Amino acid sequence: MTDRRLRVIRRTEESAEADVLAILDAATVRILLPPGNVAWRHQVLAEALVDLLSRVLPRLDIVCDSDVLAATDLPPGPAGLAERLEAVRTHGVSPDSPGDPSLTIGIGSVEGAEMWADGSAWQSYIGTQPSCLVGDDASRIPVGSLAAACRVAAHAFSRVMGTAVPQLRIPASLYSTALGYRFDTRPLDDPDLTFELKLAVAMVGAGSVGGAVAYTFARTPGLRGNLEVIDPQLLEAGNLDRALLATAQRSSAEEAKVDVVEDALAHMPDLVVSPCRATVRVWLAQRPREKPLPLVLCAVDSSAARRAVQDCLPLHVLNAACSPHEVTVSRHVTGNGPCVCCLHMAEALDADRIKARLIATATGFNFEMVVALLVARVPLLPAHIQGIELHRGLPPGALDDFVGSTLEALWGAQLLYGATIAETSGGVVAVAAPWVTALAGVLLAAEALKEGADHQPYRLGPGAVAIKYAENPYASPEFAQLSSPDRWPTSECLCRSPRRARLMSERYALPPGAYDV
Repeated sequence: MTDRRLRVIRRTEESAEADVLAILDAATVRILLPPGNVAWRHQVLAEALVDLLSRVLPRLDIVCDSDVLAATDLPPGPAGLAERLEAVRTHGVSPDSPGDPSLTIGIGSVEGAEMWADGSAWQSYIGTQPSCLVGDDASRIPVGSLAAACRVAAHAFSRVMGTAVPQLRIPASLYSTALGYRFDTRPLDDPDLTFELKLAVAMVGAGSVGGAVAYTFARTPGLRGNLEVIDPQLLEAGNLDRALLATAQRSSAEEAKVDVVEDALAHMPDLVVSPCRATVRVWLAQRPREKPLPLVLCAVDSSAARRAVQDCLPLHVLNAACSPHEVTVSRHVTGNGPCVCCLHMAEALDADRIKARLIATATGFNFEMVVALLVARVPLLPAHIQGIELHRGLPPGALDDFVGSTLEALWGAQLLYGATIAETSGGVVAVAAPWVTALAGVLLAAEALKEGADHQPYRLGPGAVAIKYAENPYASPEFAQLSSPDRWPTSECLCRSPRRARLMSERYALPPGAYDV
C-alpha cells in the first residue's frame, strides 16, 4: 500500500500504513463559520484552515451560510464563500463525505465548537474557549489569521491522531502577536504602526516555505513593489500534500515552482514578480557585481543551500527553518550579529565525520564500515538491514523498506521536513504536516512586511526584540523562545572572510569600520 501522505520510517507489522490511513480517512473535522456575513479576516482564516487540513484529511464538514459572498480582495475564486471553501477542499486528497465529527473547530466566537481560532492584523488566537478578539478588517494584514489557521490545524491533527502522536495541551485562551512576539490570555494591544505595504525582496526557495510566503503576500491587498523569486526546481507529486500553492493539476504537470508563485500573485497589479528558474549562484551571476542585493528571504531546507545564499554577500537576510516539531524565523545583518550560516556552523563543521560516528552508534557497524558504505553509496543488503534491526532491538522485517537503499537514505529518513511522526502497533510513519512549513512561511512573510513599517521595536534582528524566534506548532506561542545567538567566533564562517568583508563594504558603500571581521 502506498499513499503520498505517508512515508514508513520503521515497520513492525504489514499494517504500518493502513493503521495511520484508517485514522486519517475516517476522521471528520467540522469547521464552523460565523452565521451571516463573514468578516474578511475570518474568510482568510477559514480558507487557509480548509486548505491545510484537506491536504491530509478527506472528510471536512464546512458549515457556512450558502448566500455569503467571498471578499472581493481575496485572490480569484468562486463568488460564494461556501463554494470557494468547497473548491479549496480539492487541493489535497480526494474529498469524501463527512460523517459524525471527531472534532469541531469554531472560527471567531461562533458557538458549538471544541476549539477556536481567530485572527486580526498581526494577532492570532487559539483556545478551547470562544475568541474575544475584536477584529480590524480595515488593516488587511493577514498574518494573524493565517498563523491562527496553521496553529489550530496542528492541534486538530494531533487531536484526530490520538495516541499515535504526542498530545500537547491546547491553551484555554491564548492571544499572540507577530509584533514583538508577545502573548497573553487576553487580546493584546498592538501598536498602530506607520505602515507602507511595499516590498523590495529576493526570495530564494519557492517550495513549501516559500510558497507559504507567497500565499501570505497574495492575501495582503494593496501590496506593491518588487519580488524576485529564485528556485531551479519543479513541483513533484509529493508537494501536493505539503505545499499550499501546489494543486493536483500543477503537481502532475511538474510546473516550475517559480512560475506557480508568479501565478499566485498575478492578481496584484502593483507587485512586480520576477521569476528565476535557476540556482541562487546563477541568479547572482546575472546581476551586476557591484549592485546591492535587496532584502533576501531564505526559504530553503538545508545548511548547504543557506551557505550558498550567504555566499552571495547579502547585507540583510530573513531566514526560516523547519523540523518536525519546530519552526524558526530569524533576521540577519551580515557583519552585525550572526549571519545565516553562523546559526548552523556547529553542524556544518566536520559534518561527514560526525554523521559517520552517529550512524555507527545507531547501526552497530564499525566506523570504517560506515565510511565505506557512505562513500561508495552501496545499496543495503538484507544482511545489513537484519544486523541493524538486531542491534536496535527491532522486530525482524521492521526496516525491510530500506533494502536496496543507501545507508545515508536510511539515516536521512529520520530527518523529516514538513512531516510529523505517527506511531502505531504497525510501526512508525511520517505523515505530511503542511501546517508546519506554512507557519514558517507566514512568519517569514510577516517579517518581510514589517520592513515597510515603523517597526524597529517589534521586528526581529540585531538590536531589536531578538534575532531568532522558535515555536513548536503543536504547543503554543506561550512556549516559544526568543534568542540572540552570537556570531561564530572563528574564521570557518563566510562572514569572517576578510575578502568578503571588503566586497561587502564596496557593494553596500559601508562606512569604514562598519563591517567587523
